[in-house]
Amino acid sequence: MGLRILLTEHLSPLGAALLKGFEAQSLPVVTADAQEAESLSLLCEQLQPTVIVHLAQGPGEASLPVAQALAHFCQTGNSVLIYLSSHEVFGMAQQSSARTEMDIPEPDTAEGRGILMVEQSLSVCEKKIVLRLPWLLDIPGGLLDRLCHTLIYMPECVVSDSWRGSPVLIEDVVRILSAMVQQVLCGAQNWGYFHLHASDQCSEAELADHVARVLQKAGYEVSPIFLGPLSQRFIMSNGWIRGHRCTNNFGFQYRSWRQGIKSWVQEWLGAEVAAGRLVPAASNAAGTALPQE
Repeated sequence: MGLRILLTEHLSPLGAALLKGFEAQSLPVVTADAQEAESLSLLCEQLQPTVIVHLAQGPGEASLPVAQALAHFCQTGNSVLIYLSSHEVFGMAQQSSARTEMDIPEPDTAEGRGILMVEQSLSVCEKKIVLRLPWLLDIPGGLLDRLCHTLIYMPECVVSDSWRGSPVLIEDVVRILSAMVQQVLCGAQNWGYFHLHASDQCSEAELADHVARVLQKAGYEVSPIFLGPLSQRFIMSNGWIRGHRCTNNFGFQYRSWRQGIKSWVQEWLGAEVAAGRLVPAASNAAGTALPQE
């Protein structure tokens, strides 16, 4: 069997990072260009992949036919399905404390209910891994991007200390999926639900404070941080999930949410300077933002 891994989406930042990570480890991977259920089913029949890594596109309900088709193929074709889900399957009330793989999801948003529908549609597939993700910090336009922009360019940064999460970077998703795929290809029989998270947790306010300190150490002035109502939050929901199955079943070591943020912020600053939106910190007593039109 020449092609062993089918990655159903590779154009998003997460999909592109997974493709690059698989290729860097010489894992045999092929990508799918079509996202329709019928087209993916035909591709699966043609390639007969050992593992299918599925990144759903769009709302949960919209991606339901594709998930059902992949689950049916994996069950009849004896392939393994890895589905990237989300902490959003747990409702706001549930996430007042950390959720583990043993907790039954009770979503209270349309997005959460759609994602849970997709998870439930995979029940026909015995050999499946459902990996629920927390906040992803470095998605373009995501938490880190918006925090840095606000702290550098806006007069104030209003955050909440109510939402809590255990956020990770995209590279952590690549690490756990690489470990899962490699061990599955070697015969591991670890199925079910898994939670990816950091080794510790933080509030939105703690995250903003940490990013501000990194920016200040790089020589830049930052806007003052204030606590405000939830309506002004950067984060749309709690993302506080826990669990030990990634470690117990695949030997994955969780990292602190702080690890990797400094490097990301430095890259963000470099991109802003290169684009002419920011004065390099080395040229001033303190780095400043250029006036924006």
